[in-house]
Formats: sequence, structure tokens, C-alpha cells
Amino acid sequence: MPSPRIAKLALVATALMLAILASSAYLRLSAIQGGCAPGSACVAAAGAEQAPHGVRSLARAAHRLSASAVAVVALLLAALSWLRREGTRETRWVALLLVTLTAFLAVLGATAGGSSAPAVTLGNLLAGNAIAGAAWWLYARNRLAPPPAARAVRRMAAGAAAALAVAAVLFALATFSVAPSLSVGTALAQNLAASLALLACVWLSARIVSPRH
Repeated sequence: MPSPRIAKLALVATALMLAILASSAYLRLSAIQGGCAPGSACVAAAGAEQAPHGVRSLARAAHRLSASAVAVVALLLAALSWLRREGTRETRWVALLLVTLTAFLAVLGATAGGSSAPAVTLGNLLAGNAIAGAAWWLYARNRLAPPPAARAVRRMAAGAAAALAVAAVLFALATFSVAPSLSVGTALAQNLAASLALLACVWLSARIVSPRH
């Protein structure tokens, strides 16, 4: 059955993951601005010139702290769902997915954390947003809220599809079309808008599915 404790932890995990996505995007985008091609030798120097050192240091610290915290929360969610059998029926598998994706991001960060190559950027974007989406799903499914009225389900399904389409377009632009002419703030807003569109899709989808006890 739905678990308020799982819901609270999942909400914390979602907030932490959004902080990770924002700080990671800022560090990547502030390095790209300045006309350097992603992965080129001038990226580090351009980043140092384009972004204040103190801001980048703060973003890096926030990224590392949030990453450590979300790993702990993911393990707590897995322990509660597998050992104490808390949450809806799918909670155990979603929590296991969170742990797996968190481990993947940790390995990716350790092996290619400084790279701006499209493949690394895509891996970070997909895995990070998958974690945020999975945590948000757990929150939506474990809230003690009544299911939506039958007449609202069709509208919610259409809204979920539209939000998914918007997220896909924004993710494609963020991954392959980061133009040096864009300011860091504009490009960062594009990244966050993609994540929020995905969360809107997840929220509507989770509300459509009837809770299983």
C-alpha cells in the first residue's frame, strides 16, 4: 500500500537530483561557452575565463554533496521497500532502478567526469533525468491521494504525451545543439525546462495508473 515515508524520501531524492542536474549543466555549459568545441583542449581555459571561479567551485561542491546525498536516499528507499515491504507493489523495482542508475552515474563521473563529449553528456542527461523521473514516480504513487475521476484520465493521458514530446525536443537540443551564442543562463534554463517537462509527464502517468495495494 502507499507509504508516506517512501513518498517523503522520494520527494527528497527528486529535489536532490534536480540540484545535481542543474549544477552539472552549469559546469558543462560554462565550459562550452567561449567558442570551444565540446571535448576540445580549450574547454577548461574557456570555462575559467567565462565563469567566476567562486561560482564554479560552489556549483562543483553542490554537485558532489547532492550526489552523495541522493545515493544515501536511494539506498534507504531500497531498504524500506525490500526489507520492510513498504510502498506500492512497483516500489521495490523502481527503488532498485534508482540504486542501479545512481551507481552508473557514479562510475560515469569517475571515468569521464571532465569530458564534454556528446556521448557523455547524453549519458548524464538520460541517467540523471531517469533518476529524477523514477523518484518522482515513487512520490506520486505513494502519496495518500484519491485516484483521478474517470472523465479526467483521457485529458491527463493527452497532457502526459504532450509533456513527453516537449521533453524529448528539449533534451535533443540540450545534447546536440548547445550553441556558444547562447548565454549560460539561457542554456541552463533549457536544460531545466526539459527536466520539468519530463517530471510533468511522469506525474500525470503515475496519477493515471490506479494504485496497487
